[in-house]
Amino acid sequence: MSEKNLGPKIYGLFESGQIQKYYQHQCFRTAETNDPKLVQELAQKLARIHSTVVPIKKNSNWIFDFFDNSYNDAYKLFDLKTLYRETNCETLLRHDLKDELEWLKKVITEIDSPITFTHIDFR
Repeated sequence: MSEKNLGPKIYGLFESGQIQKYYQHQCFRTAETNDPKLVQELAQKLARIHSTVVPIKKNSNWIFDFFDNSYNDAYKLFDLKTLYRETNCETLLRHDLKDELEWLKKVITEIDSPITFTHIDFR
């Protein structure tokens, strides 16, 4: 993203992190949404981010594998029901996580949305 001027300049990449240029900024608030020029500039920049060609898998199977692997790892490492009770996770106690993951995979398949690159912490 840095190379395409869509993110902060990167000064160094390390196995455990990176050093990036710091920008003083403010959060995009409701008042800014009433400024047509600002909204247009934002939309153009987000469109550039979303259309960036990046080396990611372009099918939904990878996310299904991620869900399954994460669930299986957690199931092997923890007694999930006990963990839910200890951490007061009432919603997880009322629902079966595996069933919820299957429902989510079904919805993702039905939506058939294209896979795109996006931002994580848009403010």
